[in-house]
Amino acid sequence: MLGRGLKLKASNHVVSVSRMGKPRDGRPRLLKVQLRSVEGKGEVLKRAKNLKQNEDFGKVFIVPDLTKNQQKVDKDLRDKLKEFRSKGEQASIRGGKVIKNEEGKQVVLYRP
Repeated sequence: MLGRGLKLKASNHVVSVSRMGKPRDGRPRLLKVQLRSVEGKGEVLKRAKNLKQNEDFGKVFIVPDLTKNQQKVDKDLRDKLKEFRSKGEQASIRGGKVIKNEEGKQVVLYRP
């Protein structure tokens, strides 16, 4: 995935890879990837959005390791984004807020 999907050389960035949790109902388990450096982490996260254009990795998501509180805030933001989009808003998440562009300016729709 790092090579074909993200165009990175895995041996330069990856320290270890392991599966998390127990197998359940044919669902894939999370994959924990330990990286060598903060710079490598940044590069992987920056390129992660390119995976959705790759036929083999279109359903793969890469997210940073978050605390339980950060996970709750992130889920809250994604839920609010989904809510705004269902109402027809062209919204996105930036800087911990749900925003939309209006006449070239960012308008905050939701801030946790």
